[in-house]
Amino acid sequence: MNRQTLARGLGQGEGQLIANQYNQNAANQLAAAGSLYGAGNTTGGLLTALNQQELANAQAGAGLADTAWRAQQAGPLLELAAQAQARGIPLQTLAAEMGIAIPAGQAFGTTTSTGQTQSTTPLWQNILGGAIGGAGILGGMGAFGKNGWLNLGKGT
Repeated sequence: MNRQTLARGLGQGEGQLIANQYNQNAANQLAAAGSLYGAGNTTGGLLTALNQQELANAQAGAGLADTAWRAQQAGPLLELAAQAQARGIPLQTLAAEMGIAIPAGQAFGTTTSTGQTQSTTPLWQNILGGAIGGAGILGGMGAFGKNGWLNLGKGT
């Protein structure tokens, strides 16, 4: 009976202590698991932010690649543009003068019902008009006069 009473007393007295310790251990395990989750979540967030920064840097670099290529090609492209402009100026002048002369020449033709222009002027008038137009073009380009390029060194 003494043993039973002793066992019952120890069971009643230690029961609460054992339950408290169990609850404390379970709470510690739960807190540790929560801390591990929080650490993993924080690490994942930091890695995601770093990946976003890497992506932003890559996108900025991709946009600058075209700018870098254009900067590298700027010198040769400027040289080509200068050559094109040097060749294009006389052609632009000629085209502008022809744009003035052609409508005047078409005024002396007849137009058919299909919209095509047919010339009814004699051949000598066409040749003379072409010569006068050519002289006008040469004069517009600076071919005549004291400093003209058709002067061939005379009168300087």
